[in-house]
Amino acid sequence: MIEMSEGYHALTTGAASWTANGLGQFEVAGADAHAFVNRLATADLSLLVPGRFVHSLLLRDDASILDRVTIYRFPERVMLLVDASQRHAAWKHILARKRGNVRLRDVLKPGTNVIDYTYDFGDCWEHRLTVTDVRAGQPGVSYPHYIGGEGNGPPEDCGGIPGFYEWLEAFSDPNHEGHAEAKEWADDYDPNTIDELPIKYALSRIASRRNAARARIAKNS
Repeated sequence: MIEMSEGYHALTTGAASWTANGLGQFEVAGADAHAFVNRLATADLSLLVPGRFVHSLLLRDDASILDRVTIYRFPERVMLLVDASQRHAAWKHILARKRGNVRLRDVLKPGTNVIDYTYDFGDCWEHRLTVTDVRAGQPGVSYPHYIGGEGNGPPEDCGGIPGFYEWLEAFSDPNHEGHAEAKEWADDYDPNTIDELPIKYALSRIASRRNAARARIAKNS
């Protein structure tokens, strides 16, 4: 979220809010604006003529009522007005829902964008994710889905990439002067063994949340 000025907020995915005359006023823009607001409120925007407004209810994720809302429909954006006492709660709710509505495919383009991720600023493990292709998944398969791997992840506190390769050289060479120390430090760590079960479990949890979100969106659409 980018804070522009006091009382005004802008979100790069298309939602914005500001305070006007004691009200909480929000704007949702983009091609998915109408469908997005339909999932937030009880009004059906497909029945609302562009340029007109309707009174509705703003719903939480559990379908309980957050507040009354007035919705103005325009061709490529939707305006929502809530009472001043609920503007902060409404903004947080809209922001959370809008973030959850953004997909990686909307941000990353194959062969163009990358994601750089640094873990542990001391050891500085640098990861780069590059989208090489986007294709339809296999029917009946939940995603993300583990397909295979090789080798064990580096152990914690081994000195980052240079330290890990120095340790690996000593660990793998019985004639290395630091071999005994490297073996002792490793304990039961094996760089050639991959533990697939935690990986499969972690990915299955993400897939379960993704499937639940898809079912929830389909139900509310």
